[in-house]
Amino acid sequence: MSKTFSTTLSAVIFTACCLLVLALEYTVGLVGTDHYFLGHFLFGLGFPFLCYGVFSLFRGPAKKPANWVIARPALDRFLSKAMAVVTDFYFWLGVTAFWHVGNELWEDQKTRPVFTLDVDHLTAGIIGLVLAACIYEAIRKKCPQF
Repeated sequence: MSKTFSTTLSAVIFTACCLLVLALEYTVGLVGTDHYFLGHFLFGLGFPFLCYGVFSLFRGPAKKPANWVIARPALDRFLSKAMAVVTDFYFWLGVTAFWHVGNELWEDQKTRPVFTLDVDHLTAGIIGLVLAACIYEAIRKKCPQF
């Protein structure tokens, strides 16, 4: 139940963020407007849940490793730890934060003649990430198997 519950709830949160972005885009418009920071906010809120939901499918009790792994206990320990990291929500929160800051400081600058930092986009993304962490902790408090 835990894997299905985590994946389903994560998909619902991500889908809600996507639908809200689409609704805003087709009503008030986001791209190229003063409301574009909402896209960054909803990306920061929804994307960690997407990745966590997909990779939570791999979480579970350790299976019997293949014969080539049994002969290498260090490799078995490494794979177990790597899987524990990849299926953790805060790992994906960090990956999203790294991508968001990197995108804002590097990729967005390629389209500008001079270096200008969009503080509102960066702040909105960070607030979305913080809210995602708060939602995750609230869900974990109610449903520890999430």
